[in-house]
Amino acid sequence: MQPVRLSPILLALLLLCSANVVYGEDEEKSAVYVGNVGMMTQNGRTWQHLDKQSRIMFLNGMQDGVMLSLKEISGEIDSAKIQRVLLATTVPGFQFSDIVKQVDVFYSDSANIRIPVLEAYMYSLQKMKGATNANLEHLMTQLRQTYNQP
Repeated sequence: MQPVRLSPILLALLLLCSANVVYGEDEEKSAVYVGNVGMMTQNGRTWQHLDKQSRIMFLNGMQDGVMLSLKEISGEIDSAKIQRVLLATTVPGFQFSDIVKQVDVFYSDSANIRIPVLEAYMYSLQKMKGATNANLEHLMTQLRQTYNQP
């Protein structure tokens, strides 16, 4: 029986696949639930791989997603609820680059790495809107308890 020779490309693909099994793309995602509906979303591991412009576009895309969702359900909810969602998910007077800096600070603590980017975004908005240190500490405790479970 002759030994099997792998082409360099095939060998590289096998190594890449095995790296994903060992490290797993799942490490870059965390489950987020709204009621009984859950979805895997990007967390701090993904954020750390992005450059500044990609981070800005990522947050911009999240805000566009909020608008798309509101547009989709606008006939089912009243305008006061739409306004409440918009106020909760935006921060007037700041640019996305300002929010990126806050999310960077959030992920500078390795204890936050598994927390989804959308939660880091919401935390950063609260901080930029002037939430008290006590409220921010309480929110951080909740986030870590939720997402740092094995």
